[in-house]
Amino acid sequence: MVLKLTLIYSFIFFPFNVHGYRKPRETHFPGYHFCGPGTNFLKRTSLGQLGVNKLDEACRLHDMVYTNSVDLYLRTEADKQLEMQAWERVTAPDSSYKEKFAAWMVTNIMKLKRKWNTRRLRSERKKNKSCLTAN
Repeated sequence: MVLKLTLIYSFIFFPFNVHGYRKPRETHFPGYHFCGPGTNFLKRTSLGQLGVNKLDEACRLHDMVYTNSVDLYLRTEADKQLEMQAWERVTAPDSSYKEKFAAWMVTNIMKLKRKWNTRRLRSERKKNKSCLTAN
């Protein structure tokens, strides 16, 4: 128990290595391959992992968009799609309680991410408009 708490403490409070760079790590829901931040998408797909259930498959598609694009608009659309697919898993009668809980968490996290990215898009549009009117 003490070892688990020590490991959790070190991951939360010491996210950087000795050189000052962020430690690359994957943080997934237990038992999932793609649901969580920091997924090494190319490594996981090269190993042939496709997802353990429908929620994990939706997260895999979301990670594919994030890997292939840096466009904020496309990423926001991928967040919206994942939010909707995760909510479908919450209300699906064939999903387990573990999957429903993970899907509920993913839904709420995607709502927050979309709100944050929408604000960033608005501020970028305002900057672009001000640059165009200044010229």
